[in-house]
Amino acid sequence: MAIGLDHFMRFQREGNYFLFRIITGDRMWVQKFTPEIKSASMMRKHPSSFVMKNFKMAHSTGKVMLTVFWNAKGVILIDFLSSGTINAARCCDTLTKLKSAIRRQRPGSSVEGFCSWTIT
Repeated sequence: MAIGLDHFMRFQREGNYFLFRIITGDRMWVQKFTPEIKSASMMRKHPSSFVMKNFKMAHSTGKVMLTVFWNAKGVILIDFLSSGTINAARCCDTLTKLKSAIRRQRPGSSVEGFCSWTIT
């Protein structure tokens, strides 16, 4: 509740500028697919020749953890975790990647101190 009240007060002071600084994210397990590209489909064909599919999707045996962070302007970071366990070290690695992505999008601005993390 304290974080919500703080955000409301900042919105009152800063207006829409504050809203554009909010970054949110989500993660989920997704089925891993491997495209099987057929070499024949890569060849240029005559317009009247039989059309082959470019690729087919084959089910793989595993899943990957997809993590996406975005703000009002669009996606900031897409990260995949294909193996291993999710622990504090992996979460810190993902947040480090997010920090780098924010710095690339906002050169010259400080990333420190403007985030409030809410973990659900």
